[in-house]
Amino acid sequence: MTRGSFDDFRDALRAFESGWDRERYEAGNIRDWQLDQWAGGTVDKFFSQYSSWSQLTDAEWEAMSYRSTNTLGFVGYQFGEALLIDLGYYDDDLFYGNGAATNTWDGTWTGKNGVTSLEDFMTKQAQEVAIQEAFGYNLKIIQEGLANQGKSLADYIGTTRTYVEGGQTVEVTLTLTGIMAAAHLRGAWGTLNLLLSGSVSTDEFGTSILRYVKQFGGYDAPGIENAIAYFTDRTTGDEGLGTPDSGGVAPDGGLDNGATREDADVVITWSWGQETVKTGFDPASDSIFIDWISADQLSISEVNGSTVFAVPSNNQSLTLEGVALADLTLGNFTILDASTAAKVSKLIGDGDSKEEPEEDSEPEGDSKPEENSKEEPEGDSGGDGSGDVAPADGEGDGGSDETAPGGDGRESDGRVEVTWNWAAAEVIDGFDPENDILDFGHMSADHLKITEDDGDLLIEVLNNGGHSYRLTDVQAEDMKLENLEAAPYNTVIARPGGVMEQLADLGFSEVAF
Repeated sequence: MTRGSFDDFRDALRAFESGWDRERYEAGNIRDWQLDQWAGGTVDKFFSQYSSWSQLTDAEWEAMSYRSTNTLGFVGYQFGEALLIDLGYYDDDLFYGNGAATNTWDGTWTGKNGVTSLEDFMTKQAQEVAIQEAFGYNLKIIQEGLANQGKSLADYIGTTRTYVEGGQTVEVTLTLTGIMAAAHLRGAWGTLNLLLSGSVSTDEFGTSILRYVKQFGGYDAPGIENAIAYFTDRTTGDEGLGTPDSGGVAPDGGLDNGATREDADVVITWSWGQETVKTGFDPASDSIFIDWISADQLSISEVNGSTVFAVPSNNQSLTLEGVALADLTLGNFTILDASTAAKVSKLIGDGDSKEEPEEDSEPEGDSKPEENSKEEPEGDSGGDGSGDVAPADGEGDGGSDETAPGGDGRESDGRVEVTWNWAAAEVIDGFDPENDILDFGHMSADHLKITEDDGDLLIEVLNNGGHSYRLTDVQAEDMKLENLEAAPYNTVIARPGGVMEQLADLGFSEVAF
């Protein structure tokens, strides 16, 4: 028995994402001051005749849900800049997930669907089209990723699966709307990882992907192919960085070499568990096509004179044997995802001033921030202020840091960046708790295990092929709060089960508050 129509599904998702949930408001779980924050002003700023949000008509309430903006600048359904770049509405070379701390909306609107400004986008007309495009965009990535493994969404939808979440066995029935909602929370890649490997991820506020599978599952949906066609039929050629006027080339140049998925010499796409070695690649003439894989999912490094492209969360890698990073140019690449295009541009450069390969932070979902990240109250007591969605596209939780690690994993300023770097075990000698920094970036606390081993502090990145950091002759009791950094701090360092709690179990005595 269906839970409701496709319109009902989107209404439920928008209410939860935006915080403009009238049922929860009337039950006292959402308060006027919270709506003031999400609206950007009190009710009389928008409706001079009212003194309380409770006086709004249903139509007025709905209109405000499309305007709702959280502290990170995510709007309405919790769209972020990165997702709208991928959907072809927006263009910028510095955005949330790619160098900016929030969605600032200071880029260029393309005019797609008549949207020429953020104000234009804060409407039902714009967002109901965009959210369905986003569903199709995510489903396309998921379907192609499954196809690489000889599977399809049809193999999953309607089945009941068992997953392990927080040490507990959880049984869920997979439906199309549940998968759409899950991808809106954790991105297409987080959802693909759930389906292929059973990996249960959470957003930066601890909301599980399984919650969205269950909470928004069972509604009527248009069908997989129809949903994908909704996105593909509305593409304009402006998807990703750049504009049609610039030929689809990124602002800093040369990321579209004209190769397609079908004719490129090397195709990097979602291929669960595959480790491929490509020989005979000629940088002077050959092409590399990178599918819809976001920057925070893709690791690019040089190992023994060969360039390695890896998707750690998907247990896959592709090695260009005998091809160094310095041998590659931007002209080798066609890249679909905006954040990955920006990353490669920075890494490869123009051939004269290339940066060192970086170590990538673990994604908090789709790629770029997972487009949602709405902090709204939950529960019957008015809520605990926990967030319900990770920044999506979304788009996860942010882009990777772009600094180049030193020979022992430490930056020149004494900073050790704890990131995702498949199967690398790093030894950090001479870490100084008086001056040096452990920077966890956008890592998830759920993927970190901190122990002491033979007088060393050992930090393991779980489910990442043995990646670890060993701080020699350092113990937890030597550490101070000043040694610990992360973005966001509270959800990595101070959250239950986070870095501070794990260190405390080993003798760390300082507390944050």
